[in-house]
Amino acid sequence: MLLKCNICSISFTSDRRSKYCDICKEDLNRERQREQKKQLREEFLEAYGKKCSCPCGCVVSEPNYLGLAHIFNDGASHRKRVGGGGYITYRDLRDLGWPKDKYRIECWNCNFSKRVFGKCPKEKI
Repeated sequence: MLLKCNICSISFTSDRRSKYCDICKEDLNRERQREQKKQLREEFLEAYGKKCSCPCGCVVSEPNYLGLAHIFNDGASHRKRVGGGGYITYRDLRDLGWPKDKYRIECWNCNFSKRVFGKCPKEKI
């Protein structure tokens, strides 16, 4: 059956009645996934307080500068267990009920400094 895509108006053939060509379907799926990932990150930030939780007293609250911190430095084993980082990790935390005992939000500076130097540069010695 010859159909016309509702988005790009290209004619395409399909066994089923479809509104979109394969290219536009992929684009719609990508957009849907992008929106789901954005929503999951917002849930993550909301669950953990929307600001850096480093004991140094950092006050960073810009969402683009915040990320997940593993309190017991077990991020590699966590990523290995869930099969990846980023949104896969957020999804795992959501499924666990956003646990606060092993995870928190930290700004990139605090988190990176702890990983590289062993402590945040703003922490009192």
